[in-house]
Amino acid sequence: MKFLVCALVFCSVLTNIAIADERKHVLVISAYHPAFPTFLRQLRGVKQGFLEEGFDQKNMDLDYEFMDSKRFYTEVNLNNFAKSLTYKVDHLKQRYDVVLVADDNALDFSLAYHDRLFEGIPIVFFGINNVEKALSQNANSLVTGVVEAISIKDTFDIVLDNHGEGSLLQILVDESKSGQANLITVKAYLSKFTRFQLEWLDLSLHTYQDIAERLNTNNNGSVLLLSGYRDVAGDSKDFFQFVDFVSNNSSSPVYHFWRHGVGDGLFGGKVVSHFEQGRIAANLAGNILNGKSSSEFPVVGSSPNVYMVDYQQLDEFGFSENEFPDDVVWVNKPLSFRETNPELFWLGIAGYFVFMFVIIGLLYFIHVRKKLTVKLEASYHQKSAELEHAFDGLVQSEKMAALGRLVSGVAHEINTPVGVGVTTTSHIQALIEQLSEAFDSGQLSKKQLETFLEDFREGVSILMSSLSGASKLISSFKQVAVDQSDEQCRDIIVDEYIKGIAFSLKPELKLKDVDVDVVCDTFVSVNTYPGALSQIVTNLIINSLIHGFEHKTEEVGRITINIVQKDGVVELHYQDNGCGMPAENVHKAFDPFFTTKMGAGGSGLGLNIVYNLVTNKLKGNIECRNKVGEGVEFIFTLKNLLKEESEFPSLTG
Repeated sequence: MKFLVCALVFCSVLTNIAIADERKHVLVISAYHPAFPTFLRQLRGVKQGFLEEGFDQKNMDLDYEFMDSKRFYTEVNLNNFAKSLTYKVDHLKQRYDVVLVADDNALDFSLAYHDRLFEGIPIVFFGINNVEKALSQNANSLVTGVVEAISIKDTFDIVLDNHGEGSLLQILVDESKSGQANLITVKAYLSKFTRFQLEWLDLSLHTYQDIAERLNTNNNGSVLLLSGYRDVAGDSKDFFQFVDFVSNNSSSPVYHFWRHGVGDGLFGGKVVSHFEQGRIAANLAGNILNGKSSSEFPVVGSSPNVYMVDYQQLDEFGFSENEFPDDVVWVNKPLSFRETNPELFWLGIAGYFVFMFVIIGLLYFIHVRKKLTVKLEASYHQKSAELEHAFDGLVQSEKMAALGRLVSGVAHEINTPVGVGVTTTSHIQALIEQLSEAFDSGQLSKKQLETFLEDFREGVSILMSSLSGASKLISSFKQVAVDQSDEQCRDIIVDEYIKGIAFSLKPELKLKDVDVDVVCDTFVSVNTYPGALSQIVTNLIINSLIHGFEHKTEEVGRITINIVQKDGVVELHYQDNGCGMPAENVHKAFDPFFTTKMGAGGSGLGLNIVYNLVTNKLKGNIECRNKVGEGVEFIFTLKNLLKEESEFPSLTG
């Protein structure tokens, strides 16, 4: 037997190890930060690429680390990032299977720290502007990826077609590493392409204000944005802040080599698709995770770029849609329903004729339908009246049943003090007879008289205590019973009235050993219907006794009623420490005929009556809150109700 148990445990351990081995662990290092405009598109592309290779959150962990080097390209920030990542890698239980790096700074970091952090782990890069460095990684068997090559010629061809030869082209750039790398590439191309008047607007030499003034002078030319996150004075803007800055200060279209910003102020061009960058890189990584070697995949040297233009700017700059390539992707183009939903459009045409045929057929049945509607409405009103009458009867029955329980309990409770009173009265009567005999015989001594008097006082005290308790109980019962049958609206002191209701229910409470605490920090009075309030509190207490304290534990049951006055409205918090109710029953608590005691004495009307009295009679609100094992809470409000004029006798003749 022991051998069998050990074998099962061993097999379980092996199974868990096998499952753990099957799960892959991937790290993505982004050179920027999560709010950078390219990040979300890269992330969607990465997830799509892994999904195409059979990997998602079920069988792969995808960790992200952000260098934030676009905003903080400093040695301090880079060193802090290296220390942080080194600590994490050293303390992680699992080893990464592959590392993806996004953008140039992340590639430089991964190459510099490969032996220290990722020894033997394949590196897959994407979004790399330094094409020469990217292609040189073909010599490294552990590194592959996809370049981010900007489409200079295709974009400049669009600029030339729209603005013509000799037009002014302003090129915006800052000191960022990626911006300067792209600037070198653009200059190399333009050195052989002299059909524009060129103006270089370098933020490493100018302030934002200088750039704004230069942009305002370009009325019929064009602007090419490479980068612009920081100026010579050290002032910085995030990408979309800079896009707003450029578009607001330029009267010419602003072209761009990348997808982000097109439609948000930038005109467009042939742009880099960051989604495709991430997708292709994840495809490569997915193949590696599936067992292939990274050396099998050379660096993808062609960037997956697309033509993309903001359609809304065509009219602004006087361009025609026909001047652009056929495969251009239009941003912000208003499309007709037929263009966006051709299948639905033709389906709608076919549906129109079908509907016409159906309508003609339906006209034939309208007369019959009207007759049936009249009959159904008559039947509905009849059934509604019957149901309303039946419901009123059930409510009245529930009300009388509650009073019946109250009468029975009060009668039982009064029995004890009355019995004590009868016994005490008999004892006093016997004492009087003894005193009379001693007096008549002339044998009454002073000591006997003192003893008789002491016994009289004790008996009278007991008799007064018993009769006082009975009187108080009868008084509370009388007030509750009168209010239950009286429909008058009057002023009451809320805490004293509720204490009286609780006292009248003392016999029911004693059976379950439940105490009722009424808490009110200040004097609170309200003009309301006491009978309705009495029935509400009675039903809530009886509900707690039946359901909340059904299986009584050794803990003392407690019902707490907190009374708070807020802005002229009285708010009552009713809380018991019973067993509570299942969460799925909370939203059905006030439904008519819903009960967990059906067939066992429950009518399902107690809380429904409470709901209707609070909302309709007392013009308040009520809600139920619950935690299983911690009791149930009802919160309801009382408004000050003004008596209707019809309740007062007319003062005019």
